[in-house]
Amino acid sequence: MGESRAPIVLFVFNRLDHVQRAVRSLQGNALAAESELYIYSDGARNAGEAERVEQVRAYCRGISGFADLKLIERGENLGIERNEVEALTELFGRYGECIILEDDLEVGTRFLEYMNLALERYREEKKVISVSGYSYIEASERRTGGQQFYFSQLTTSWGWATWADRWALYDDDDLNLEVLATREQQWRFDVDGAHGFYQMLTEQLKNHYITWDVAWYLKAFELGMLTLTPVYSLVNNIGMDGSGIHYNNEAINSNRVRDLERIGAFCFPERVCLDERMRRLEVAGMKKQERRERRNRRVWKVRTVMRRMLGRAEHE
Repeated sequence: MGESRAPIVLFVFNRLDHVQRAVRSLQGNALAAESELYIYSDGARNAGEAERVEQVRAYCRGISGFADLKLIERGENLGIERNEVEALTELFGRYGECIILEDDLEVGTRFLEYMNLALERYREEKKVISVSGYSYIEASERRTGGQQFYFSQLTTSWGWATWADRWALYDDDDLNLEVLATREQQWRFDVDGAHGFYQMLTEQLKNHYITWDVAWYLKAFELGMLTLTPVYSLVNNIGMDGSGIHYNNEAINSNRVRDLERIGAFCFPERVCLDERMRRLEVAGMKKQERRERRNRRVWKVRTVMRRMLGRAEHE
């Protein structure tokens, strides 16, 4: 591995516990001490949030264990999309590559090692659009054949990295929908029907609001670009607990992060191409997670209604 480490970009808002867990997990990586950490703190949406935003910022000012810390405190609330896109565009103007995380992600102890090695290994492989730390696969080693990594058509916002020249492809004002003109293309975009990405895109188009991760995935799909993905996830999403914009979803936590200490040297794929065997396992994992999400969504709605009913009863 070269001496230069990719800078880490962490986006935070008003959830102190999540930020602390995310930072502690990064500090558990040996390469943290050699990595710059940029933290972008979005501003409060209203006066009621200001105290929690300041609590997060106060904690961030005292973070140690990294080569350098730069905290950018937004003076207003930009929102997730604008905050992240503007920050990444700015940083990619200065750096050739970055590792990107949000505050509700815990990472494994070799996450930074993996990201830096992969960024170096595939820097000149222009068919690779990004490196993912998250995986949908939930299969035994017997079924995966001991394979460590594979190429997927999916991009992710759950712990990822990319290069400046790839990020330059991003343009949410120039969406090529012709690549989704047929049912076959839409089925492929949905990863063989495993997840409703096409429906998500069409709903966003109707609302005239395209999230950056959907636009990024569409660009990868249009250009036939792929993402290096670990067979077993190096990232765990801890944010589906009702504290953010998502409903309470314990399904994500079932795909536990792997520290990979016993693996030794990483073995990356030599050829940049879709691995159909791993794709089938990926599709199966996505469908399994989708079923859990639907079940947990129903449970969460029932619990919410019951809490409201109990609350009303206590005041009568």
